[in-house]
Amino acid sequence: MKTSFKHIYDTYYHILYDIALQLCPNNTKAENIFLLTFNKVSQQLTAWSDKKFSCIDLIKLMIQIAREELYNGEMQCNFKIKQFENTPILHKILVEQLCLENYCTENSITRSKAIADIRE
Repeated sequence: MKTSFKHIYDTYYHILYDIALQLCPNNTKAENIFLLTFNKVSQQLTAWSDKKFSCIDLIKLMIQIAREELYNGEMQCNFKIKQFENTPILHKILVEQLCLENYCTENSITRSKAIADIRE
């Protein structure tokens, strides 16, 4: 079943706005990144009627947009997503846009071990 834009916005806007504030040097830029993220979500919902978005998908999209839109040095260096600081693997995957397989290779662990660590 198709997820509505209103449902996605109502569910995730608090966490995404907070993350935008952590990524950006000021509120104006944070609001712009936030709006661009939801604009992209709206476009993708229209294009792919069966697309479902998870919180992780939305955070990754916001980080990608911030990297594209902010000038060099504007994005907060070594920022931490407060909501995920206690989950180092998930934090690294989100912040560094690292795929799980690459994380496993870099850390010489199996995919199942990484997933078990995330769940803990």
